[in-house]
Amino acid sequence: MEKIEITLGISTIFGRYDNALAVANGARNLFDNVVVVVQGAESNCEESEGNLSIIFSDTLGLSKSRNLLLKHGKSDWLWINDDDVSFKPGHVEVVRNNIRLHGQRAKLFAGRIGCSDCTGLYKKYRFRWMTPLLFAQVSSIEMIVNRNWCLEKSIGFDHRFGLGTDLPTSEEPIFASDIIRSGGLIRDIGEVIVDHPCRSPRLTTRQSWNSEKLAMARGSVAARIGTWRGAAFLLFGFVRSITNGSLNNAMIMFRAYVKYDK
Repeated sequence: MEKIEITLGISTIFGRYDNALAVANGARNLFDNVVVVVQGAESNCEESEGNLSIIFSDTLGLSKSRNLLLKHGKSDWLWINDDDVSFKPGHVEVVRNNIRLHGQRAKLFAGRIGCSDCTGLYKKYRFRWMTPLLFAQVSSIEMIVNRNWCLEKSIGFDHRFGLGTDLPTSEEPIFASDIIRSGGLIRDIGEVIVDHPCRSPRLTTRQSWNSEKLAMARGSVAARIGTWRGAAFLLFGFVRSITNGSLNNAMIMFRAYVKYDK
């Protein structure tokens, strides 16, 4: 049976280094390699022990962290993650089996996020059967990418988007759409592959769609994606803003789409 090697990549900041290290140490026996990127450090350096590598960076911004994971990953396949997740052995085997079966064509696999502190799923997956729009629905911690292929195609996360920027959302759809534009396929695994706390504070759906800053970001994301996928992303956001009671945000999104400077 073909051996599928996967690097677990964890993004964190210096103040949460202990959290990331706990996740990394708990997962070392499940993955071939584990790489942790620690942003907000005083200097740039690397420390290694066995199959664990720690990359300290003086940069900030989640997309920059993801790109450092792509750069420093040790395997063909990189599983992108955060510092507050957990895995079961069965999760990793599900991913390995999917790569073994479909990894020749698919360059990005997307799974489901389960809850680590209660039952159920972290978010709704009602549109996952719409494969052409799968790129718009993925979260980074459920993404496993063909790292070497992405590097060969010069595909990375756009550092103008994501947490830590003025456009703090949706770096994942941009990354996924770039994979599609370069000829790669995205495959939906359809099973839970990682667990994440679900009871921790976060924006409600209504709060998210009523945020002017996020509306501007989503309009810019749609323009950055481009083609009919970008237009579909914009239309979806426009409808969601209106149905959540904010025609003003729908217009902010549209203006950001029109004015975006590529």
